[in-house]
Amino acid sequence: MADPAQPPVVAAAPAQSPVVAAPQAQGIMPLIHWVPVFERTKPSVFLILFTPVSAQAINARGIAFEANSKSQVELDQIFQSKWSTQTGVASQTNGFYLYILTTAHIVDYLFHAVNKPIAPATVNKLFTIEVTCFHAERDFVDTRHRVGDRTYTPATVCGIDCLRDLMMLRVDRRDLAMRVEGQQRVRCTRRHPVLQFSITNEFGMQCMLFSWPAFRPCTFATGLQCLYRCLSGMSTNTVGYDMELLEAYIGSEDGSSGGPLLNSAGQVKGILHGGTGVHSQFILSRYIIPFIVNNATPPEAQSTSSAPSAPRGPSPRGGRGGPKKDDRPGPSDPSKRRRSGVQDKGKAAAAGGSGRRYVLRSQGKVMITAVGGSGWKYVLRPRS
Repeated sequence: MADPAQPPVVAAAPAQSPVVAAPQAQGIMPLIHWVPVFERTKPSVFLILFTPVSAQAINARGIAFEANSKSQVELDQIFQSKWSTQTGVASQTNGFYLYILTTAHIVDYLFHAVNKPIAPATVNKLFTIEVTCFHAERDFVDTRHRVGDRTYTPATVCGIDCLRDLMMLRVDRRDLAMRVEGQQRVRCTRRHPVLQFSITNEFGMQCMLFSWPAFRPCTFATGLQCLYRCLSGMSTNTVGYDMELLEAYIGSEDGSSGGPLLNSAGQVKGILHGGTGVHSQFILSRYIIPFIVNNATPPEAQSTSSAPSAPRGPSPRGGRGGPKKDDRPGPSDPSKRRRSGVQDKGKAAAAGGSGRRYVLRSQGKVMITAVGGSGWKYVLRPRS
């Protein structure tokens, strides 16, 4: 009973007009009523859980050392984490398979985008990857009253673009579970609609970030779209990302990375790369759409080799460290990560970041604008 493929839609599809509040005074933009967009988006957003395989810890440390994207202090902190979470969105279906788009930087300590990209097979070897949907979460809360463990479904990484900070997960919809009764997994038969993507420019327009911070489902924040910024020019971009980002005046939280930025028609403008308490940066749909087309293929259609993204783009400007994202880490006791009482105690502080600053430099009188990852404050400084 395979469903037909649902390719990502670039052009704006007819959508129900959002309800807007009446303006209070002439010249004031009316506020969008986001509830209809929020309700339509809920079934398409997933919590993604990465749990390191303990038997692969030494191998992971060796890979992280070769990538040389993080300092030893940062690596020590990362490897103390028992798990990490981020957000994913339904981006394609193909036969029995559902493809969930998210960001690659949840494992950015294991790769350098230019010099040492990582292959999907390596990520699958180092981590147990699981997802849960809104329907399973609602069943956990309403039916089981947060008793026991949440229900997760295994997922497989089937595509990575390290340069663009993109990752694709594949889930067999026949395995997607609502809950577990005894030894039996009760299948989730609800719909998980593929979201539409838009590449139109909408500077100054209202937008909504929909995300799933650690164990806090259906979280959204609203703001305004503003500038494009170039990440490749960032002096502390030690991971080697090479892309433009859409910046929005909107807050984001730990675990929100990968969450969709939506316009009033419910179309995705980008997914969250990182942010601070008042600004967030999003990977553009013009990068996302070809990535979906190239990576949302069933396993039997894939090549036997899972090669990482080819090195291209500018080399980093050196130095260790790098942008910490919104997806680190979990509590020290992994056995409690899914228990009731923990769902609202995950890493969910406002994303003020660690306080590190990206420095944007100018050449002559022309300012090169650039942004980077999560939790950073951006400072414009002329070159001395």
